[in-house]
Amino acid sequence: MLARGEALGEEFRGKGIHFGPDPYLNGEGAFETITGVQSVGVQAYAKHLVAKNQEHWRYELTANVDDRTMHEMYWYPFLRSIEVSA
Repeated sequence: MLARGEALGEEFRGKGIHFGPDPYLNGEGAFETITGVQSVGVQAYAKHLVAKNQEHWRYELTANVDDRTMHEMYWYPFLRSIEVSA
């Protein structure tokens, strides 16, 4: 995953990666991807890792997520992103 992150950083226009519904896998994937992107001097953002799973109509849609779902599905990947200084 680190190599994939580096490749995305080299390309500069790398798009967000969604690894599926597993919060642990998403968290580790986010951590390694951001590490790889930043290792080549490109800044990575974690803002789309919380309840934003799509890019289409991202300005017109809202993500209404209850607390339980937020904690079980979205917080771990977001926190792992923060840990890597995104």
